[in-house]
Amino acid sequence: MAGTLVPIDQNRPADLTQAVHFGHNYPEASPETPGRARPDVSFVRKVFNDKLTFADGNDVAYWAFKDPNDDKPFPSTPLRLRQGQIVHTTIEAAINVHTIHHHGIEPSTFNDGVPDTSFNVSSDYTYQWRASRAGTFFYHCHRNAPLHVQMGMFGYLVIDPPTGPGTLYVGGPRYEVEALWATYDVDPFWRNYNHASGEKNAIADGTRLNRFRPRYFTINGVDAPRSLRSAKTTVRARVGQPILLRHLTGAYFPNVVRFPAALRPVVHMSDGEPLPAPTPLPDNVLRTTTAERYDLILTPSTAGTHTVTYEFRHWLTGAVAGTATAHVIVT
Repeated sequence: MAGTLVPIDQNRPADLTQAVHFGHNYPEASPETPGRARPDVSFVRKVFNDKLTFADGNDVAYWAFKDPNDDKPFPSTPLRLRQGQIVHTTIEAAINVHTIHHHGIEPSTFNDGVPDTSFNVSSDYTYQWRASRAGTFFYHCHRNAPLHVQMGMFGYLVIDPPTGPGTLYVGGPRYEVEALWATYDVDPFWRNYNHASGEKNAIADGTRLNRFRPRYFTINGVDAPRSLRSAKTTVRARVGQPILLRHLTGAYFPNVVRFPAALRPVVHMSDGEPLPAPTPLPDNVLRTTTAERYDLILTPSTAGTHTVTYEFRHWLTGAVAGTATAHVIVT
């Protein structure tokens, strides 16, 4: 009969091609990539763990993805490629089960990395997708995304136009200097939760994702007292030299970003899409929430060390819970 629901046999292995299975369980698998094509560019991302050390001397565990030739980066090693390329991203899970979701990209369902509609990777899997447009995106684990992103499992995904770096997108602004600044707030208590839990099991496991009380506030994992001494939070340019800032809100608290007027910030893209027209920031202030990306061109008008201040605002009260800083050193 048309419209009759076919019951799922829970004792039968899930058919990864049938989306009806995903509402009942999240399969764990390492299948072959369907319709595998010759890639234009390939990446391998290994899961690893390490610790971030803060100015107060304490350290906090984190997980992330890295290129096999990298040490232990934070955020995860960026993925960088060009518009129009066929991309292979191979995840090597190693620690528990994970996925890679290319946030802002629209691949096939099988390659989307969201367990609700695909699967958790038990060992390794090669995601296949095509880069349809230039812009700033990011990638992250979607196995209980709130918990695993807080653990640090995210990184930049930068798609350059076909001509490569130097232009933001086809017909877009040119730049000579580039900075990738991702905010990240850290609640050490979340390290005590069951990280193998899926999002739909979190309440039963006692994982209280509604209670987020960050103690550390960072840009690229660097807190304010150490920011001026870190290459991860400083960029150098000459007066009048265009700087592209690729901003990513990896924090859970909303951010208010305050730029010195001398940097003359202008927004050109939001979440991987060009704005109808370049937009100077009102009062030189950018307001962002989790997972947002903004591409800004900074054109410094005066020499000196210009400090960009990131406020982390409590999501209910709006009070400033903490700050982080980054710096543009202009000669």
